[in-house]
Amino acid sequence: MVAGSAVQSDFNSLKEALDRYSNEINGLSSSWTGSSHDNLLSKSEEFLSEYLSTIQGEMDSFAAACDLYEDYKNVKTSLSQARSLYNQAVSNNDSANIQKYNSDISLYDKQLTDLKSQIESNLASASAATLSAISLSGDVRNGAVLKTSSNEVAQKAVEWALKIAADDSYGYESGGYPQLGNHGFDCSSLINQAYENAGVPLGDVKYYTNNASMVNNYLPFGFEWHEGTPNVDELEPGDILVNLAHHVEMYVGDGKKVGAHDNWSGGSNDGDPGGQEINVNDYENFHNGGWDGYLRYVGKNA
Repeated sequence: MVAGSAVQSDFNSLKEALDRYSNEINGLSSSWTGSSHDNLLSKSEEFLSEYLSTIQGEMDSFAAACDLYEDYKNVKTSLSQARSLYNQAVSNNDSANIQKYNSDISLYDKQLTDLKSQIESNLASASAATLSAISLSGDVRNGAVLKTSSNEVAQKAVEWALKIAADDSYGYESGGYPQLGNHGFDCSSLINQAYENAGVPLGDVKYYTNNASMVNNYLPFGFEWHEGTPNVDELEPGDILVNLAHHVEMYVGDGKKVGAHDNWSGGSNDGDPGGQEINVNDYENFHNGGWDGYLRYVGKNA
């Protein structure tokens, strides 16, 4: 995450560059005079003033959001610790600490809600270009501007998966589907639900599709299989990375992938307070045997 001080430093650097531009034009007056020089100088000063005044407010809001997010991350860590201590207290039947940690959890939940509201308020004041540069999930929500897929269905699947990764109320749950009353996903159910929400009519097929069966089950629905470990340069947003024995994730562009990884909190339907169970991370070859290949949606747009 970018610190507010870094944002202000970048803004100051930009201002210095624009000031130099104006000064260089003004410095030409000794060898170039006349109406054309005066007009250019006037235009450059007008541009500088208008540009800086336009982005000053946006940069201030962006910097404030960055600083608030640092607070947000710290409270998330405290919440995760409180949940862990609460679970220990429940296991030990420690009524005093059950009450204490339950109170702490409520306090941290409220703090997160308040901070999120403040962050969103600041971001609402920033431009779309500024919004695209900030991460609210600690990994990537929008992150750097992600390359989009040329296929509408694949892009919708990416956007849905990123939305789930950014929502800490969703955690890892084996075989999890909202239709089954779950509020979490495992690696394959996250991918299945993403593409069904994007318009691929998987139906009941999704309930018995996992990493081992995904290739065969997806081919009739407009996907093609590319066997072999892929180079990141050949991947497109929405491509499904498959390790047939262990795992699946979705490539989302710009060297990033999204996936459901493990149940770190230890509970069921308890969300992802630490932001580790379902998240966006750097693309790399899967450590447990490598990627066997990837599935790409080549069917019709929805």
